[in-house]
Amino acid sequence: MATKLLVYSALLVVVPMCFIGIISYQRAADVLERESRQSSWQIIEQVTTHVEYYVNDFEISILKILNSTNMNNYIKMKSREEIDQSLIRDVVKKELRNAVYSRSDISNITVVLDGIETIDTIDNNFKRD
Repeated sequence: MATKLLVYSALLVVVPMCFIGIISYQRAADVLERESRQSSWQIIEQVTTHVEYYVNDFEISILKILNSTNMNNYIKMKSREEIDQSLIRDVVKKELRNAVYSRSDISNITVVLDGIETIDTIDNNFKRD
């Protein structure tokens, strides 16, 4: 009789505790999964915003170069002789170097005038086609 009472008492305690444990585990797992998903989306949104700002800043730097009067004049030139006579090459090269030095994420800028010449901000890569 004492054994039966012990077994029934154990069942009355163990079975409800197992159910409570399983339910608590499932709820905790759901909450943790939801929070981790939310955290991941926040990180993705932050990275997206950072990349958008970076690209916009990069576009602004490119537009500054392209909208420069000297660069526009250089791009419009039709021959190497015209470039040599205008003495614009060094001015353009200086503007490109300043753009490179102003941004740590740019290591080199190359401008190619198709069939005429190529200007590169690295001295040893300065080429004349």
